[in-house]
Amino acid sequence: MRIAFYNIQNLFFRHQDLLPKNNNRCVLNWIEEMDQLIAKVTKSSSDLTRIQELSFLLKFDKFDKTRYAIMNRRGGQLYLKGMDYPTMEKASWNNRWNGWVPIINHPIDPTSISNKVRLIAETQADILMLHEIEDRESLSNLNRTFLPEYPGSNYANLALLPSPGVHGLHHGLLLKTGWHITKVELFSEEKLDNGDYLFQDGCGIIEIISPVNIAITVISAQFVPVEDPKEVTDAIRIQQVHRIIEIYQELRSRGTSNIVLLGSLMAYSYCHSISPLFQSTDLKDVCRHPNFIEERDSINTDYHRLGGYAKGINMRQKSYFIVSPELYQLVTRVGINRKGIWAGMEQQWRTFRNLQSPWNQASDYPVLWVDLSMNNAYK
Repeated sequence: MRIAFYNIQNLFFRHQDLLPKNNNRCVLNWIEEMDQLIAKVTKSSSDLTRIQELSFLLKFDKFDKTRYAIMNRRGGQLYLKGMDYPTMEKASWNNRWNGWVPIINHPIDPTSISNKVRLIAETQADILMLHEIEDRESLSNLNRTFLPEYPGSNYANLALLPSPGVHGLHHGLLLKTGWHITKVELFSEEKLDNGDYLFQDGCGIIEIISPVNIAITVISAQFVPVEDPKEVTDAIRIQQVHRIIEIYQELRSRGTSNIVLLGSLMAYSYCHSISPLFQSTDLKDVCRHPNFIEERDSINTDYHRLGGYAKGINMRQKSYFIVSPELYQLVTRVGINRKGIWAGMEQQWRTFRNLQSPWNQASDYPVLWVDLSMNNAYK
């Protein structure tokens, strides 16, 4: 059997807060000024003139037509139209939702979507966990519409583990025929002392039964990314790690043996914020398994970068496939697929031919997969 894990960074749309930021100070100031002017209910002639100037400076007519749109209600339905009328007011209840509306989700490049689908199809996993899914409909659309382009690649069952955040970073589980979910437990509503969610981007347990009645328990978690101030995000990540350790130890106390932790831990393995996960438990990172199948970089092939996935695979590791000792003994092969990640102009590793720029890449993360021999597994 094969289990795979992939942080797909959304399927079809991605929240604008997660997109690469333009750090040009002038551009940032212009955007902020445009937002303030557009939001004004009553605009003076000087406001309208300045909006036209900013539209020219920001080149809205050339590439940024999706930042604002006109919303019109027709026949009880809401329609979006390009931002052709900067004098219109923001759509709201008091103008019957006729006006402009900001677009917060940006469509993902079609080539990127194609590469995401192709990676999943190539992996051929029996159990596939995806992180950063925008909603259940997107997950269903992937399985129902896109994966059938590759015969035998779609799945029989799926489930969405919701996260409490607003950015559409849910967890999606896909199962082949014969596999069934027996229990789902969510920890996404747990909170920090300040009232914020502990797992803003989702955490849960899924218990699965194989076609031959072998139970697999999957812990799925996404931690807070490293952001400024780093001390704050590190402190949150430490609390997240200790909660995962508690969840794992609780499972062990119940006699659960076949445990998989699939985590977008957002920090390198040597980082003090996640190191207790490996130092205080018997969990094992499958990327350290001797049966790891290497496809090394084209340069520095004998170098093992600190925090890298493996020797010769010097991309810094931020996604983890971790298993209990019982499953670690059943591992027959471990692999990593980076063909959907932009490899730079130097082409440091093999990629899809249609990947010509960072905008075409499937995700910043690789697919991690593990083959297990379940003949001697605990039932």
